[in-house]
Amino acid sequence: MRQVAALILAVVVVLWVRAIGGPSASGTAGAALAIGFTLLGAWIFGDLLRRFRIPRLSGYILFGVLIGPSVGDVIT
Repeated sequence: MRQVAALILAVVVVLWVRAIGGPSASGTAGAALAIGFTLLGAWIFGDLLRRFRIPRLSGYILFGVLIGPSVGDVIT
């Protein structure tokens, strides 16, 4: 349950930061946010799926697909 709450909190924070943040002078801050969110979310999602006896690697890949450019468009 903690993993789900942590993942939801991470998603809400990223959406909030993207909503209030204006265009930055350099794209490094946005890229760092996206990469950090991806790493944190994949780790939590992989651990969550591990409880259902699904390998962590499958969770990492599935999370990457969900936030990738074709579905979530967090990382372009």
